[in-house]
Amino acid sequence: MTTTKDDYVTDEHGRRVRRRKDDVIGDGEFIRVPMTLMDTQARTMRDAAAQLENHQLSAFADAVNGGMSIADAVAKAKGIKRAEQFDARQHRPGFAATTQDAYASGDAAREARDARLRDAWRNPAPMIDNAKPNQPAAIVPPTASHAELFKARDQAAEDRDRRLENAWKS
Repeated sequence: MTTTKDDYVTDEHGRRVRRRKDDVIGDGEFIRVPMTLMDTQARTMRDAAAQLENHQLSAFADAVNGGMSIADAVAKAKGIKRAEQFDARQHRPGFAATTQDAYASGDAAREARDARLRDAWRNPAPMIDNAKPNQPAAIVPPTASHAELFKARDQAAEDRDRRLENAWKS
C-alpha cells in the first residue's frame, strides 16, 4: 500500500487525477517521482570541458557521445582551430611557400597585377598596323560599279581583321 503526499496521480487509463493528501493509490494507478543522479564522470567531464574554448565544446561532446574516452575527446577538441586562425593560403592550388617573405612577395605581385589591370583604361595601347600606315578607308564614288563596291567592302573587312589580329601585340 502506497500513500501520496502529491496532489496528482496517474490512474489506470493514463489520466492525471487529483487526489487528497494521504489518499491510498489504487490498483493500476502510479506516481511519477523525478530522481536526479550524478556520478563521478559528470564531474570529470565538467573539469575537462573547462579546459576548452567555446568553439571546441561541440566537438568534445560529439566525441564523448561517440564512445571516445574523455582524455582522447579533449585532445581531439583542442586540435580544432578557430575559423579566424585558419590560414587558407596553404590550401590553394600550386606551390606551398613556407616563409612570410614569400607571402608578402606574392601579395605584392598580385597587387601590382591588379593595379595594372585597374588602370589600363587610362593609357590604352595604340592600335596601329606597322605594315600599313593608318589611313582612312578608301572613298568609293557613288558612281562606282558593282564590282568596285564589293572590292572596297572586302578590303575594309581585311583591314579590320588585320587590326584585330595584331591588336594584342602592341
